[in-house]
Amino acid sequence: VQEATHKVVQLQQQVNQLQQLTALGYLTATLAHDLGTPLHSIAGLAKLLLEHDAWPPDVGRKLELIVQQTQRLNTVIQNVRHATRLPEPHFEAATVPELLNETLPLVEPLMQKSGVQLAVNVDENIPVLHVDRYRVQTALFNLIQNALEAMPGGGKISVSASALPHNNIVAIIIQDNGPGIPHEILARVCEPFFSTHTDEGLRGLGLAIVQDIVKIHGGKIEIKSSHGEGTEVILYFPIIETTLVAELSQNEPFLIRP
Repeated sequence: VQEATHKVVQLQQQVNQLQQLTALGYLTATLAHDLGTPLHSIAGLAKLLLEHDAWPPDVGRKLELIVQQTQRLNTVIQNVRHATRLPEPHFEAATVPELLNETLPLVEPLMQKSGVQLAVNVDENIPVLHVDRYRVQTALFNLIQNALEAMPGGGKISVSASALPHNNIVAIIIQDNGPGIPHEILARVCEPFFSTHTDEGLRGLGLAIVQDIVKIHGGKIEIKSSHGEGTEVILYFPIIETTLVAELSQNEPFLIRP
């Protein structure tokens, strides 16, 4: 039990670290764009003014100083972006049961606290995925956490997975019976920093992070929701490995059952 608890704590730390790095990456990218654009404009205008020879020497020196300082600020911005860059993905073979067994214990305390029930249904013959394990765990964690936040008074979360051989993909589905997402904002929920919450911290990064993680794997995210009818999020991952789950994990059981 102690070893299992230690492993869960380690996984939680790794997921939290990836979330924080991703959030910093979004923040610095936004700042780089919002600051970089006017800086380039200022430097460009100063260079245009320097092309005129009629300026007094002191004015010319000040214009050169403007160009130099905008270039220095741009270097600082790029250095910050480099420092907050995410590590390169580390792809490895993993089964859907493995990924869920490693992720669900992270949200189990939250589910118990909110009184939310969990149902898990994974087809037996799903091909092994070639994924960055911790990124996928982060995506699943964010989706389940979003579902929990949507149902503070309790409810049900369903996690299912199946192979779609004709499309050469695996679909992992997280569904809740919460209040759903209004149609007018559904198209924006994956935008960085878009959120209906205004009361705390950096909001609006959960689904943006999930979308980026799925894209790294060559997949896509689909969100189906109607106001008052719950939300269904589908993660599509391409099938690369042909080995079946049963061959790799010998039908590994779930640690958390409905």
